[in-house]
Amino acid sequence: IKVGIDIIDWPYIRRFFVAPRAGVALMLLVMLTTVFLDLIIAVAAGFFIACFLFVKRMAVFQLTSLKLALTQFDLSREETETLRVAENAIMLIGFDGPLTFGIAKNLNRRISFEKSSKALILDFTNVPFVDTSASLAINEIIAHAMDKGLCIFVSNINASVKQSFDQLGTLEHVPKEKQK
Repeated sequence: IKVGIDIIDWPYIRRFFVAPRAGVALMLLVMLTTVFLDLIIAVAAGFFIACFLFVKRMAVFQLTSLKLALTQFDLSREETETLRVAENAIMLIGFDGPLTFGIAKNLNRRISFEKSSKALILDFTNVPFVDTSASLAINEIIAHAMDKGLCIFVSNINASVKQSFDQLGTLEHVPKEKQK
């Protein structure tokens, strides 16, 4: 009981009713597990649940930071006008931040191609790294676009992302001259 009481974050308790529910539930779980089971089990359970919650939050952030509209990009006037004239013939998708397994499942659901689309540009300007699951999801997007007859362009790939893509063959169907 003493250990359970000692692990309580008293300043957090004062904000108990306005704090995020997931954090409150996690704290109560760790406290009750410590009291009724074992401290080591409580710490392990708390750690894994906290990691899961973090991955879930990152996946939501990654999906919301996906750039699908022209207004979301920092384009020059000439680039904006070119894409506007092309209307829906050119689809530009920009990724922002690390792409991890948390986003992989929902990435394909979020991207849909217009019937009038002729080309797809995948922009990795702000992507520091891509893990295996996200790389495979990108591969599926490319395959789906190719099935629809779209011309694929991949831009602004850094060395880390390029290495990940090369290891998994993610860009093997995209000609080298269309990779930057």
